[in-house]
Amino acid sequence: MNKKVDSYINSVMKEIYLKKRFKKKIKLDLYSHIMEAAEDNEINQILENMGHPHTLAKEMMENYSDNFEAMGTLNAVLYGSKVRNFEIKSDKMVGSYPLIHVAMGYDQETGRRKVAKGAIAIGDLSIGLLSFGALSAGLFSFGAFSLGILSIGAVTFSLLFSIGAVAISLLVAIGAVAIGGLFAIGAAALSLFNAIGEETFVLFSESTSSNGTLTTIKFSLIFLLVTLPLLLYNFLKSHFNKTIE
Repeated sequence: MNKKVDSYINSVMKEIYLKKRFKKKIKLDLYSHIMEAAEDNEINQILENMGHPHTLAKEMMENYSDNFEAMGTLNAVLYGSKVRNFEIKSDKMVGSYPLIHVAMGYDQETGRRKVAKGAIAIGDLSIGLLSFGALSAGLFSFGAFSLGILSIGAVTFSLLFSIGAVAISLLVAIGAVAIGGLFAIGAAALSLFNAIGEETFVLFSESTSSNGTLTTIKFSLIFLLVTLPLLLYNFLKSHFNKTIE
């Protein structure tokens, strides 16, 4: 292959976020097109007419922007992270929701951030059974701010198990600052019953004296841990009751 042609095609392919078989077809088609045109024109002129590799790759990706089968989950996330305003759903459904929904950036009509909603949801804002996002909510939630049954992130709230810099859980919390109903592990750990860390505070222990301030803290923590499941339930219910546009 001509070195200039090879370099041009490779530059285009670096910006194609598709599965291997689709990328292979595009590469072969590009090569065939250039070689056919080379019968009547010089290579330099052909490549110049085709435009900058970045522009050509952008045009090609726009043709596949709604083709989840060709793109796949990982490529969809990588492409969305690059263009920053992107949305795609898998054809497979779980009830009335897509199996996989990737959504990033803003809705052009409403100006609001797009929300990924699906069995597997990935985006800036995401809600799903398995949820990944800057602000994430779901049964299993992973994100900077994470809310779920099991949550992992920077600031996390969960019903069962929470891991984060700041972790709050109805049962078990692990983090730099950990607040857990049953168990807390962290540099600063606060729990109703069991805590492990440099600074620990257990509200219901034999060594804890009873006073007005402590009673207030107890009731505040109990209130937080009791209302957390209700907040999670209402949040998920209100969003999943909305029809996916």
